[in-house]
Amino acid sequence: MPKIAETYINLKIDPSEKFIENSKAYLFQRANIFAKEIFKGEPSVCVIVDDGSYKVWVSLATAIYIVISGYGSFRSGIDHLVKDSRKFSEFVISDFINESKISKEKIFRIERRLGIPGKIQRLLKRIDNLGTHMNLTQSIEIINGKPVISQKADISQDKDEIESIKNEIIRIFEYLESDKDRKIFYDSLPEELRDELPGDFSEMLLRLPKRYIYRKEDELLPELPVVKKLPPPE
Repeated sequence: MPKIAETYINLKIDPSEKFIENSKAYLFQRANIFAKEIFKGEPSVCVIVDDGSYKVWVSLATAIYIVISGYGSFRSGIDHLVKDSRKFSEFVISDFINESKISKEKIFRIERRLGIPGKIQRLLKRIDNLGTHMNLTQSIEIINGKPVISQKADISQDKDEIESIKNEIIRIFEYLESDKDRKIFYDSLPEELRDELPGDFSEMLLRLPKRYIYRKEDELLPELPVVKKLPPPE
């Protein structure tokens, strides 16, 4: 499943083994609650803590088509998903910092990563930017016996950017594990861009091997102890 959100917390502390074990269980429990409140379906939560210091990754993964259904369009769904991914990280961070009573001085770095939805959103904005300087070509069509002038965007001038966008499409496809996710993503690309891609490009995309950046066996299982209160980190 593609990663749709990730929270990264790096603290300047020398944590006890008890704190590492309990914080891992606590983050898993709370992240599951937040995920079910925010997202549709059954997102999978993974919590990893670096043993050598205190670096923690709280990742959330699910098929994109499940969580964006009902938003009217793929673009609107991705925008909502990115917004919800930020909200998820904010909940995880504020809850953990408040509960653990970590002071600001001991927070080395915090990141709210947007995963695949963020990559897709940035790519779609790049595609939109192609239109800021593209030419419009006009043609006349006969519709219901009447001539109608239609305009079509010509993006063929920006070959370097199109090539870069094509490579980014390939990278995103590799991380989309569901054939439904791959199809709705490709279908969301504007017709003007697809016209500039090689004829066999879409078939090649569907044949791309999938990168399993999140595996079910990585998930922390519910037999972890229930932790309602965290001990001091040091």
